[in-house]
Amino acid sequence: MICWRCWGVGALLLLVGCAGLPREESPGSAVDAAWQARRQALASFTHWDLGGRVAVRAGDSGGTAHLRWRREGETARIDLFGAFGSGKVRIWINPNGARLRNHENAQFSGDSAQQVLLEGTGWHIPFDHLGHWVRGLPGPGEAVDIEIDAGGRLARLSQSGWDINFSQYDRFNQRELPRKIALQAWPGTVQVMSKQGENLGDILRVKLFIEYWNGPPVVGETAQ
Repeated sequence: MICWRCWGVGALLLLVGCAGLPREESPGSAVDAAWQARRQALASFTHWDLGGRVAVRAGDSGGTAHLRWRREGETARIDLFGAFGSGKVRIWINPNGARLRNHENAQFSGDSAQQVLLEGTGWHIPFDHLGHWVRGLPGPGEAVDIEIDAGGRLARLSQSGWDINFSQYDRFNQRELPRKIALQAWPGTVQVMSKQGENLGDILRVKLFIEYWNGPPVVGETAQ
């Protein structure tokens, strides 16, 4: 009887001791919390001045360009230097649409940067969604698949007819942002035609290498 009572008291003390221990957060919960905090912080990051390189390829054809993208909220200017063999291309974006001017001073206007780039160069780059993807965020609308890495960063995304992979992040001006992004269009999303009118198919790949994020552009620069 004495031994039974002693065991009962010991068990009770053990239970009380366990109840006082803090519960460990599961790894999944910690990753999700880091992702949600990151997503909220980057959603308000809409002023930037980034530079890098972009490459496009469809079938055996492709090209490269140096990219500079300056954005102030809903207004932006994109410069593509040596744009896929077409010289310098400049795109202005505002809430009313987009306008492109090429190295021959020919101009194209449309509803989006993606549209005028296609008309002006024949190449597709999904700038309409890239403003989110370039920050490591899903764009508006439903994402078919999202993969978050152990650091709470977007690693892979399928959205709006594209598969997007974020293979490298780096720290720029106190922010951890993508450095290398690879995009591939789903079959049927785009149809690529060469300048000679040759159908290059619908398997389009776009790669971005971001060399710098220098923060907000100079006020009024995009209005030139």
